[in-house]
Amino acid sequence: MHGSSWKSCKCTAVYARADPFTRVVFLNHSQATESLRKTICPTWDQTLIFDTVEIHGDPQTVADNPPKIVVEIFDFDSFVSFSDAVVTC
Repeated sequence: MHGSSWKSCKCTAVYARADPFTRVVFLNHSQATESLRKTICPTWDQTLIFDTVEIHGDPQTVADNPPKIVVEIFDFDSFVSFSDAVVTC
């Protein structure tokens, strides 16, 4: 993501140190990155590949109005059964 795309991000919490991971949602598929330990400036060098994604419709219509990709950043908490959403784009 770059440029004005980041303007649509919603930050719900700020942590001094977190164990962040991201979840990427595209259509009805989702994948997550690995969790990084105790960082305030995470950088993932990881590729998420979505196999067998079918996009239906006229190619020009899809090109003009592509499906949204949702990127969520979570703080992994190994002591709790859920993770806290930190940022959603």
